[in-house]
Amino acid sequence: MHALMTKKLTRKQYLIAKKYRLSKAQYLVASHQPLTAVGDSIMADNSHDLQTVFKQAYVSAKVGRQIWQAGEVLTALKKRGELAPNVLINLGTNSPMTSAQIAKVVKTIGKGHRIFWVNTHVPTRNWETEVNATLGMAAKKYKNFYVIDWHSYSVNRSDWFWQDNVHPNPQGNIHYTHLVAKEIAHQLMPAS
Repeated sequence: MHALMTKKLTRKQYLIAKKYRLSKAQYLVASHQPLTAVGDSIMADNSHDLQTVFKQAYVSAKVGRQIWQAGEVLTALKKRGELAPNVLINLGTNSPMTSAQIAKVVKTIGKGHRIFWVNTHVPTRNWETEVNATLGMAAKKYKNFYVIDWHSYSVNRSDWFWQDNVHPNPQGNIHYTHLVAKEIAHQLMPAS
Protein backbone atom coordinates (compact mmCIF):
# COMPACT_ATOMS: atom_id res chain seq x y z
CA MET A 1 0.00 0.00 0.00
CA HIS A 2 2.84 2.42 0.88
CA ALA A 3 4.57 1.93 -2.49
CA LEU A 4 1.24 2.77 -4.09
CA MET A 5 1.09 6.13 -2.28
CA THR A 6 4.43 7.26 -3.71
CA LYS A 7 3.19 6.72 -7.28
CA LYS A 8 2.76 9.78 -9.43
CA LEU A 9 -0.62 10.18 -11.12
CA THR A 10 -0.74 10.17 -14.90
CA ARG A 11 -2.53 13.11 -16.53
CA LYS A 12 -5.62 10.93 -17.06
CA GLN A 13 -5.61 9.74 -13.42
CA TYR A 14 -5.15 13.32 -12.21
CA LEU A 15 -8.17 14.46 -14.23
CA ILE A 16 -10.32 11.61 -12.87
CA ALA A 17 -9.26 12.38 -9.28
CA LYS A 18 -10.02 16.07 -9.85
CA LYS A 19 -13.44 15.39 -11.43
CA TYR A 20 -14.51 13.24 -8.46
CA ARG A 21 -12.82 15.56 -5.88
CA LEU A 22 -10.56 12.80 -4.55
CA SER A 23 -7.13 13.24 -3.07
CA LYS A 24 -4.26 11.40 -4.75
CA ALA A 25 -4.29 8.81 -1.93
CA GLN A 26 -8.08 8.32 -2.10
CA TYR A 27 -7.95 7.90 -5.87
CA LEU A 28 -5.02 5.47 -5.81
CA VAL A 29 -6.59 3.30 -3.11
CA ALA A 30 -9.99 3.23 -4.86
CA SER A 31 -8.60 2.64 -8.35
CA HIS A 32 -6.53 -0.36 -7.20
CA GLN A 33 -9.30 -2.04 -5.19
CA PRO A 34 -11.29 -4.90 -6.65
CA LEU A 35 -14.95 -4.09 -6.04
CA THR A 36 -18.17 -6.01 -6.59
CA ALA A 37 -21.18 -3.70 -6.70
CA VAL A 38 -24.77 -4.93 -6.52
CA GLY A 39 -27.73 -2.61 -6.65
CA ASP A 40 -30.87 -1.17 -8.13
CA SER A 41 -31.48 1.71 -10.56
CA ILE A 42 -29.42 4.13 -8.45
CA MET A 43 -26.37 1.94 -9.03
CA ALA A 44 -27.29 1.41 -12.67
CA ASP A 45 -27.21 5.21 -13.09
CA ASN A 46 -23.82 5.37 -11.34
CA SER A 47 -22.14 2.34 -12.91
CA HIS A 48 -20.11 4.31 -15.48
CA ASP A 49 -18.83 6.74 -12.84
CA LEU A 50 -18.01 3.94 -10.37
CA GLN A 51 -16.08 2.03 -13.04
CA THR A 52 -14.20 5.21 -13.99
CA VAL A 53 -12.80 5.48 -10.45
CA PHE A 54 -12.75 1.80 -9.43
CA LYS A 55 -10.81 0.30 -12.33
CA GLN A 56 -11.48 -3.24 -11.07
CA ALA A 57 -15.21 -2.90 -10.41
CA TYR A 58 -17.83 -5.40 -11.47
CA VAL A 59 -21.30 -3.85 -11.34
CA SER A 60 -24.55 -5.83 -11.31
CA ALA A 61 -27.39 -3.33 -11.25
CA LYS A 62 -31.00 -3.74 -12.24
CA VAL A 63 -33.91 -1.31 -12.21
CA GLY A 64 -36.41 -2.27 -9.51
CA ARG A 65 -34.08 -4.76 -7.76
CA GLN A 66 -35.00 -5.43 -4.15
CA ILE A 67 -33.10 -6.89 -1.21
CA TRP A 68 -34.65 -10.34 -1.53
CA GLN A 69 -33.12 -10.62 -5.02
CA ALA A 70 -29.57 -9.85 -3.81
CA GLY A 71 -28.81 -13.36 -2.49
CA GLU A 72 -29.20 -14.97 -5.90
CA VAL A 73 -26.82 -12.47 -7.56
CA LEU A 74 -24.23 -12.71 -4.76
CA THR A 75 -24.37 -16.52 -4.66
CA ALA A 76 -23.78 -16.73 -8.42
CA LEU A 77 -20.80 -14.35 -8.20
CA LYS A 78 -19.36 -16.27 -5.25
CA LYS A 79 -19.67 -19.64 -7.06
CA ARG A 80 -17.73 -18.18 -10.01
CA GLY A 81 -15.07 -16.78 -7.65
CA GLU A 82 -15.97 -13.25 -8.71
CA LEU A 83 -16.93 -11.78 -5.35
CA ALA A 84 -14.31 -9.13 -4.54
CA PRO A 85 -13.01 -8.51 -1.01
CA ASN A 86 -14.99 -5.24 -1.09
CA VAL A 87 -18.70 -5.48 -1.80
CA LEU A 88 -20.73 -2.34 -2.45
CA ILE A 89 -24.49 -2.62 -2.10
CA ASN A 90 -27.14 -0.08 -3.01
CA LEU A 91 -30.54 -1.57 -2.19
CA GLY A 92 -33.43 -0.04 -0.28
CA THR A 93 -34.78 2.37 -2.85
CA ASN A 94 -37.66 0.13 -3.90
CA SER A 95 -38.95 -1.33 -0.63
CA PRO A 96 -38.42 -1.53 3.10
CA MET A 97 -36.06 -4.20 4.45
CA THR A 98 -35.67 -6.13 7.66
CA SER A 99 -32.64 -6.93 9.81
CA ALA A 100 -33.20 -10.60 8.93
CA GLN A 101 -32.94 -9.81 5.20
CA ILE A 102 -29.71 -7.89 5.78
CA ALA A 103 -28.37 -10.77 7.90
CA LYS A 104 -29.03 -13.12 5.00
CA VAL A 105 -27.09 -10.88 2.59
CA VAL A 106 -24.19 -10.62 5.08
CA LYS A 107 -24.16 -14.41 5.49
CA THR A 108 -24.29 -14.97 1.71
CA ILE A 109 -21.31 -12.64 1.19
CA GLY A 110 -19.47 -14.47 3.97
CA LYS A 111 -16.32 -13.85 5.94
CA GLY A 112 -13.29 -12.15 4.45
CA HIS A 113 -15.26 -9.43 2.72
CA ARG A 114 -15.96 -5.82 3.65
CA ILE A 115 -19.54 -4.73 2.98
CA PHE A 116 -20.19 -1.10 2.09
CA TRP A 117 -23.93 -0.40 1.97
CA VAL A 118 -25.14 2.92 0.57
CA ASN A 119 -28.17 4.12 2.50
CA THR A 120 -31.19 5.55 0.76
CA HIS A 121 -32.33 8.91 -0.48
CA VAL A 122 -35.99 8.33 -1.32
CA PRO A 123 -37.88 11.25 0.21
CA THR A 124 -40.91 10.19 -1.81
CA ARG A 125 -41.29 6.90 0.10
CA ASN A 126 -42.31 6.35 3.71
CA TRP A 127 -39.73 3.56 4.20
CA GLU A 128 -36.66 5.81 3.73
CA THR A 129 -36.16 6.43 7.50
CA GLU A 130 -36.84 2.79 8.38
CA VAL A 131 -34.37 1.44 5.80
CA ASN A 132 -31.64 3.84 6.95
CA ALA A 133 -32.22 2.99 10.64
CA THR A 134 -32.08 -0.76 9.85
CA LEU A 135 -28.78 -0.26 7.98
CA GLY A 136 -27.41 1.75 10.91
CA MET A 137 -28.21 -1.13 13.29
CA ALA A 138 -26.49 -3.60 10.94
CA ALA A 139 -23.32 -1.46 10.96
CA LYS A 140 -23.26 -1.76 14.77
CA LYS A 141 -23.87 -5.51 14.63
CA TYR A 142 -21.31 -6.61 11.98
CA LYS A 143 -17.70 -5.47 12.21
CA ASN A 144 -17.20 -5.78 8.43
CA PHE A 145 -20.30 -3.69 7.58
CA TYR A 146 -20.04 0.02 6.78
CA VAL A 147 -22.87 2.40 5.92
CA ILE A 148 -22.08 5.01 3.29
CA ASP A 149 -24.36 7.85 4.31
CA TRP A 150 -25.66 9.07 0.95
CA HIS A 151 -28.85 10.23 2.67
CA SER A 152 -27.18 12.84 4.89
CA TYR A 153 -24.68 13.79 2.19
CA SER A 154 -27.36 14.50 -0.41
CA VAL A 155 -30.07 16.01 1.80
CA ASN A 156 -31.39 19.34 0.47
CA ARG A 157 -29.41 18.87 -2.76
CA SER A 158 -32.31 18.63 -5.21
CA ASP A 159 -29.89 19.95 -7.88
CA TRP A 160 -28.12 16.54 -7.71
CA PHE A 161 -31.27 14.67 -8.73
CA TRP A 162 -33.66 14.36 -11.62
CA GLN A 163 -37.19 15.67 -11.03
CA ASP A 164 -38.16 12.51 -9.09
CA ASN A 165 -35.65 13.58 -6.35
CA VAL A 166 -34.52 9.92 -6.10
CA HIS A 167 -32.28 9.21 -9.10
CA PRO A 168 -29.05 11.21 -9.29
CA ASN A 169 -28.48 13.29 -12.42
CA PRO A 170 -24.96 13.44 -13.99
CA GLN A 171 -23.83 15.96 -11.35
CA GLY A 172 -25.34 13.78 -8.60
CA ASN A 173 -23.54 10.72 -9.95
CA ILE A 174 -20.21 12.52 -9.52
CA HIS A 175 -21.07 13.35 -5.89
CA TYR A 176 -22.28 9.77 -5.25
CA THR A 177 -19.07 8.30 -6.68
CA HIS A 178 -16.96 10.81 -4.71
CA LEU A 179 -18.65 9.76 -1.46
CA VAL A 180 -18.37 6.02 -2.17
CA ALA A 181 -14.69 6.25 -3.17
CA LYS A 182 -13.82 8.51 -0.22
CA GLU A 183 -15.54 6.23 2.32
CA ILE A 184 -14.08 3.00 0.91
CA ALA A 185 -10.58 4.53 0.70
CA HIS A 186 -10.93 5.75 4.29
CA GLN A 187 -11.61 2.20 5.52
CA LEU A 188 -8.75 0.70 3.50
CA MET A 189 -6.00 3.28 4.01
CA PRO A 190 -3.48 2.49 6.71
CA ALA A 191 -3.86 4.87 9.62
CA SER A 192 -1.06 7.41 9.46
